[in-house]
Amino acid sequence: MGEHGQRVEARRRTEEAQRLQEEEAVPPHHGGGERSTQRVPASLIEGYDDLSVEDVEEKLGGLSDEEIGEVRDYEKRNKERKSIVEQLDRRL
Repeated sequence: MGEHGQRVEARRRTEEAQRLQEEEAVPPHHGGGERSTQRVPASLIEGYDDLSVEDVEEKLGGLSDEEIGEVRDYEKRNKERKSIVEQLDRRL
């Protein structure tokens, strides 16, 4: 797939992720020791919650800046793996 096709596919995934997020309407994590039940949209990284740090890092390559931001926000609200958050921050 060429660069244009990749951008179109990334945009489609982003729009789908936003649509799913709106449908689920899960409130963000606001502290208190609870973890968000919201998941990284499967269209971004399938099985994210079960992946190791190395597996996540391998799957970040094809994501747009917006998608990287979504993954970063999710990681911060949930597992908070420092090495992943730092890598995502470098990509933004």
